[in-house]
Amino acid sequence: MKKILVFTIAVFLFTTGICSAENYRFRLGAGSSSIHTSFEGKQYKNGSFLITGIDIIDVEKDDKKEDISYSLLGLKLALENESLAPGLRCSLGFKGVGGSIDSGATKEGEFGAIAFMGSMAYIFPGIPSPIPIEISIKLCFSPTPLSFSDSDRYIESEVGIAFYLISNASLYLSYRDYNIHMDNDDGEWKVKDDVLGFGLTLIF
Repeated sequence: MKKILVFTIAVFLFTTGICSAENYRFRLGAGSSSIHTSFEGKQYKNGSFLITGIDIIDVEKDDKKEDISYSLLGLKLALENESLAPGLRCSLGFKGVGGSIDSGATKEGEFGAIAFMGSMAYIFPGIPSPIPIEISIKLCFSPTPLSFSDSDRYIESEVGIAFYLISNASLYLSYRDYNIHMDNDDGEWKVKDDVLGFGLTLIF
């Protein structure tokens, strides 16, 4: 039943959102052990913006401190507006996530979840800096009833800062934290990992 719900959300995202969006945002970034890309569309709906998008991250850490790799695919659906304060963009919605984890030589599994998602972003005016700066935060949380495959709970948080060198492109720096609780043949275990990334965002 949960997998059918995820499939329904995915179809809805791409048939009602991205294909009819008024503008688009593409992001590509990388860190010392990760690659991240996302693509989203935005369209005006009844006083708010409907945002739909896809988010992909691949992480592979293999050193003395950590031996972990995971890949994540996310599909999101959210509504955004500036109702709280001018220039402060707030959004609420859902994010369907799925992927696989390989934690060392003994634990591996697949995870999936339908997470509640909230975010805030604010662009500071170009004073005193001539370059507009945006700060943002995001939180995704999926409780046990909305988690499936080998996962029992999913939490994702992100903070970021972007520098708009031109009006429709920015350089960004982001910090993501993942907390994924697993329950499979390997027993109950969890993956807690953080990822620092740097990249470029294009808006068109």
